[in-house]
Amino acid sequence: MSFSLKQAVLAMALAVTTASAAMAAPITGGLDITGAGVQPVPPGSHWGNATGVDFTSTGTTSNGQGTYVGTNGQAVTFTDFTFNPLNASTPLVLWQFSMGMVNYSFELTVINSKFQTGNNQSSFMALLGEGILRADGYEDTKASWSFTANSAQSQLSFSSSQAAVVPEPATMSLLGLGLLGSAVAARRRRNQ
Repeated sequence: MSFSLKQAVLAMALAVTTASAAMAAPITGGLDITGAGVQPVPPGSHWGNATGVDFTSTGTTSNGQGTYVGTNGQAVTFTDFTFNPLNASTPLVLWQFSMGMVNYSFELTVINSKFQTGNNQSSFMALLGEGILRADGYEDTKASWSFTANSAQSQLSFSSSQAAVVPEPATMSLLGLGLLGSAVAARRRRNQ
């Protein structure tokens, strides 16, 4: 192998390493947010006939998994939203919190379904939808979300896809490295 060919192989190996390190990883796992003060909108309504959600206080992260491991107990701020008609106020940044130097947020993009039942004494509501999880240093990741509320309590849950993502630049670099190796082998056979 000539000196310039050694340099080319080293450069390709460096390119593969750099390309895979430069790609941001997708967000994995999910988290629950509990304890937020919420009221049905409009004032005086109940969860069985509400048209929106008014967050009256911050919530707290719990059950962090994947990217969210270690974020339990963080205060979360919310943006109020309406859902009648469905998607009336989307897209919007539904929640956000910071831990250390990392900012986390969720952009609500669609409300897929709504279930409501009850009266002034006892009521229940469930919303399901999709959105985008964001965290500094990570790739924006599509996610599903659910919000449930009843006369006694409310809970928000968020989860993201666990699908593996193969960085395209690294794949192409590996292909190039394989082709280069094949060319070197063919050259050696011709020179013998």
